[in-house]
Formats: sequence, structure tokens, C-alpha cells
Amino acid sequence: MTKSRSLTTRFLHFLLLAIVIHQLIGSNFIERPLPGEEPELPYRLHTWIGIAGFVTVFAFWIWSLVRRRETSFSELIPWFSPTRRRALLADIRKHVRLLLSFQLPDDDHGGLSSAVHGLGLLVVTAMATSGTLYYFVFQGTALGKLVLEAHELLANFMWAYLIGHATLALIHQLMGHPIFARMFWSMSNKSR
Repeated sequence: MTKSRSLTTRFLHFLLLAIVIHQLIGSNFIERPLPGEEPELPYRLHTWIGIAGFVTVFAFWIWSLVRRRETSFSELIPWFSPTRRRALLADIRKHVRLLLSFQLPDDDHGGLSSAVHGLGLLVVTAMATSGTLYYFVFQGTALGKLVLEAHELLANFMWAYLIGHATLALIHQLMGHPIFARMFWSMSNKSR
């Protein structure tokens, strides 16, 4: 059975999506200012929207801890629970069986889907944290260069996640699973 998504979950998901897309695309048009130089508008936007991303992703984590009747925190991060790991492995086996028989698994938001969403949240959390730490703590330091390199490396993982996630969602949508309606605009979900 597919779990419904609350208005809060949909809002945070959409906000994170908009921030991540802005940051990934916008990062191609920014130049870090030299010491003493006034940053240009694209850099300032990247900085402040990145800080908004930091706040948003942590709001998403907090929401995942307190929400009910939706994907739980432990489903997003199944690695520390033997029960959750077994559910994840069972779901992976189910997906492999279906794919080997040329069938698309449904969008039931099982163990695999939840774990993949959790990995995406971990990557965006690491990106937002490294960017925020660089800006407020490490900018202009020797450690700052390492933090910035990690931030840029994480962007590659975020691109891969974003493209893979969007592609699979589109495939599900084309196969008749109303992914986009449920996640972004369906108001039939009554849970909050």
C-alpha cells in the first residue's frame, strides 16, 4: 500500500527540489571572490539559498522524526536496524525478480525506495552542511580548501541522485503510477 504524503512533506520536498536545482545549476555561474573583494550577485544568491537549503534539509529531518502515517526516520536510515535491513534486502530481491521478468516494480514506497530517499537526504545534508560551514567557519583557512573540495565532490553525487531520482519518477509516471500528483499537487491526502 502506498503511503500518503502530508502537505508538510510535499512542501519540504518541493522546496528542497527547487533549492537543489538552483544550487546545482547556479554553481556553474559563480566565482568565489578574492579576499577583500565584494562578492557578485550569483555568489551571494548561491550562499544565501544554500543557507536556506541547510535550514530546509534539517527541517525535513526533524519532520521525518515527528511525522506519523508516512515514511519514518528509521525507514529512511535502515542501516542500524536488523529488521529494517532485512526489509530492505527483501525489497531489493523483489525488485530484482520483477525487473528480470521485465516488469516495473510498483511505487509502494518500500524499503528500497525509502533507503534511496534517505541516501539523497544524506547527500543534500552533507552538501548544505559543508557549504554552510565553509561560509561561516572555514572560508579563507587551510581547512576551508578541503571543505570546499568536499562540497564540490558532493555536488557530483547530488547531480547523479537528482538525475536518477527524476528519471525513475518519470518512468513510474509514464507506467501509470501517479507519482507527481501524489508528491506535488494531490490534495486527496488528509494526513498532516
